[in-house]
Amino acid sequence: MLTTSIAVRHVTLTMKPALSTKHPTLLQLAQEVRQLGSERQRVQELRLRLSQEADLMEREKVAWATRKASADAAAQAELAEQMRRLERERRVLEKQGRALLKLPTRRQKAEVAEIQEVLEKERQERRARDARHRLVEERLKRQLAEAQVRGDGVGPKQVAEEGVHDAHMVPRGQLPIASPSRIGVPAWRK
Repeated sequence: MLTTSIAVRHVTLTMKPALSTKHPTLLQLAQEVRQLGSERQRVQELRLRLSQEADLMEREKVAWATRKASADAAAQAELAEQMRRLERERRVLEKQGRALLKLPTRRQKAEVAEIQEVLEKERQERRARDARHRLVEERLKRQLAEAQVRGDGVGPKQVAEEGVHDAHMVPRGQLPIASPSRIGVPAWRK
C-alpha cells in the first residue's frame, strides 16, 4: 500500500492537469489517497500521544503504588507503636491493680490497729508480771538470806518439806489466788 500511495502521489503530482480532465475517478482516488495520508498522519500522532499518555499513566501508577506502599508501611509502624504503648500501659495498670489489691482496706487497718493495741497491752502486762516476779524473787532471796543469818532454820530444805514452792509461796496442791491485793504476798503472810 505504501508503494501504491507513493506512486499515486507521483502520478498525481506530475500528471495533475491531464488526470483532472480525462479520469475523474482517478482524481477522486488521488483525493482519497491524500485524505488517507492525512488520516494516517493524524492516527500516528494520536498513537504517539496515546503512547505518551500511557507512559505518563504508568509512571503515575508506579508513583501512586510507591506512595501507597510507604503510607501503608508508615501506618503499620504507627499501629505497631500504638500497640506497644497500649500493651505497656496495660501492664502498668495491671501492676498498679495488683498493688492496690495488696493494700489493706480500712477494716483490715482497723483490725490490725486493734490487734496491735491488744498485743501492746499484753506486752505491758508481761513486763509488769516479770517485774513483780523479780521483786518477789529478790525479796524471797533476801528473806532467805536473813533467816539463814539469824539461824531460824528456814532453809531451802524446810521450805520444800513444808510444801511451799516457787515465788508466790503457795502450798502445793492449792491454786494461787489471783486477786491484785494478793499478788506478790507470800502464802505464809496471808
